[in-house]
Amino acid sequence: MKWIGCIAALLLAFSFAAGSLDADELKLDLHTALLQARTYNLGIQAEQIDLETVSRASRNSWNEFLPSLNVSTGLSRSGSKDASTDSTADAQPWQFSAGVSAGLSLSTAPRYRIQETRLAYRAGEITYEDAVKQLERDVKKAFYQVILKRETIGLIEQNMGTAEKRYLQEKEGYEKGLVSELTMLNAQVAYENLKPELEEAQVAYRTAESELKQMIGLERTSDISVHGTLETPELSLNLENLISEHLQERFDVRAQVNTVQALENQKKLAAAEEFSPTLSLSYGYSTALNDPFHAEWAGRDEWSGRSTVGLSLSLSLDGLVPGSSSKTRVREAEDSVRKADLELRQTVQDAELEIETLVLQIQKSKRTIQVLERNIELAEKTYDLTEQEYRAGITGLLELEEVNDNLREAMLNWIQESYAYLDAVFDLEYALNTELYL
Repeated sequence: MKWIGCIAALLLAFSFAAGSLDADELKLDLHTALLQARTYNLGIQAEQIDLETVSRASRNSWNEFLPSLNVSTGLSRSGSKDASTDSTADAQPWQFSAGVSAGLSLSTAPRYRIQETRLAYRAGEITYEDAVKQLERDVKKAFYQVILKRETIGLIEQNMGTAEKRYLQEKEGYEKGLVSELTMLNAQVAYENLKPELEEAQVAYRTAESELKQMIGLERTSDISVHGTLETPELSLNLENLISEHLQERFDVRAQVNTVQALENQKKLAAAEEFSPTLSLSYGYSTALNDPFHAEWAGRDEWSGRSTVGLSLSLSLDGLVPGSSSKTRVREAEDSVRKADLELRQTVQDAELEIETLVLQIQKSKRTIQVLERNIELAEKTYDLTEQEYRAGITGLLELEEVNDNLREAMLNWIQESYAYLDAVFDLEYALNTELYL
């Protein structure tokens, strides 16, 4: 269609003019912008640190089965004090002592503590993946927001060019006495009114460009050139299939499922810590050396030693007492699990509603685009006929300006609705945790 060709030509001219200003500018298509964001976005880098923290804890969770180890050493001296002479009598020589001890408690609780760290790592993975997908969605929106603002500028510039030519034409006619001053002034006002509109559109473009640069980790002063068009793909969306195939892959559903599993594990951990028997193993060895300042340290006869081995089995009886803190802790854990199950069901229901809403919005937007395309064709035809009548003197300038405004509004509505369509598609991609369009 003619209007699509005009927009494409404007975009090409705009891109060429922008590119000629700075040879060092970064040329961005959508794929490059996404790659740049995944690598340099500061928020994603912070999420990577958090993921590494829980990953390290998960990798080292086996240390629950390590025994406790202690070493000790010291010097001591004992004696009795003579009250009459205020001196120490029968003072014993200094004694050097050293010892090592180890202890290990065995129960079912460490198993659930290890599982707790693994579930925490899984939650960290989900959070990180969610952050990446959110960033990708936002980068896509920001990328096409720049294109939307650029195309808006192109439409305004096109109208300014037409308005300027018409004003100069009317001015020339006025100077030759062919048209009235009022007609010339109306043409001038129509042209001048577009200048602040263009400036506002340029500010909006620079703002959108700055937001995109921040998302992808570029400096504010970096020069970029965005390459792309507001192409709206044809998508065949079956609501029930989308829900059945992708609902369980949503990040909020996965996170809530993991929360339920973590709370169930906490319930088992509480029961193990409160009610399970604990087997404790211990070993200790201590040695002593009398008068270390005069004794021979290498002499075996100088040292005295003692070793101890312990084995004990303990079982808490708090669980036999009604209303005990142990029973209360386990009951509270059970309540948390039941509540989390309800929250999971609510999350699924909300997810289904969100997906349905987005699908309906996309379908509505696509129908609206088709209507707008037909409106543009009609507005173009109306403008061409009105312009012919204007040149023939049949129609006045105000009628021509009104028809031109209708054409420009139809084109602007099409651009904005195309962006709204892509915006909803990107939201649906995130809601389904899949790619529908790139």
